[in-house]
Amino acid sequence: MGLKIMLASLCIISIGTTSVLAQDDQVAAQMAALRAQTQSRLDHLDRSAAGAAQGLAQAGLTGPQARRVLEDLLKACPEAIDVAAVDAQGRMVTMEPTAYRHLEGSDISRQEHMARLRDSRRPVMSQVFRTVEKVDAVDLEQPVLGPDGQMVGSASLLYKPDALLAEVIKGLATGQGQAPEVWAMDLQGRIIYDQDPQEIDRNLFSDPLYQGYPELVALGRRIQNQPTGQGGYSFLAQGGDKAVSKQCQWDSVGLHGTWWRLVLTRVVK
Repeated sequence: MGLKIMLASLCIISIGTTSVLAQDDQVAAQMAALRAQTQSRLDHLDRSAAGAAQGLAQAGLTGPQARRVLEDLLKACPEAIDVAAVDAQGRMVTMEPTAYRHLEGSDISRQEHMARLRDSRRPVMSQVFRTVEKVDAVDLEQPVLGPDGQMVGSASLLYKPDALLAEVIKGLATGQGQAPEVWAMDLQGRIIYDQDPQEIDRNLFSDPLYQGYPELVALGRRIQNQPTGQGGYSFLAQGGDKAVSKQCQWDSVGLHGTWWRLVLTRVVK
């Protein structure tokens, strides 16, 4: 009788272990897909902006041909809020779509990423910041080089990372239509994506919402300092008002030295 009970217990443990391993494999596969597809979207934006920069080098920064180059860039990148040709003084001299043409002539030269662009003459991607369009967004800039190799301006592509990530995550939904639970942050602790829109643009390290969850803040520091990893924390259940235990894995994506951390979580039953 004792042997039967012991064998039954071992069977239960084995089934439970198999279930956990299968769940871990599923999370790892989702994490790999999330990272690959997000990086692919960023790379597409980068290539498209680089192609527009080459087109502007031929067409010039203003005039009908420059506007056609920007229209093509906008069509290639549905994530974009707007696109612009920026002159050597940091003024947006041509913009698309039509709704943003009233901002032509705006000086963006004092923005931090524009200083990096001038100093390096290499592509840059900004952190999330408050733009002249009055939105919190990211700016991707590709230099426009003249025949002598000097930088004569840049091609700008403005987009919201939460919109980009929402489209990627929607594509990762399971057969039952269930998308994985994901949040993302930049290296300053700013939440750039969460499935709860009220958390987007909060700072994990300073916002009062998170201060009652020191385990989460401590994990955030690990995520900030380590490109990949896994860990656990307690926080509010998605759509709920009670704290639950969660396990997570994270990985990194980025362009031109600007990095995001993608965090995939699951509730521990």
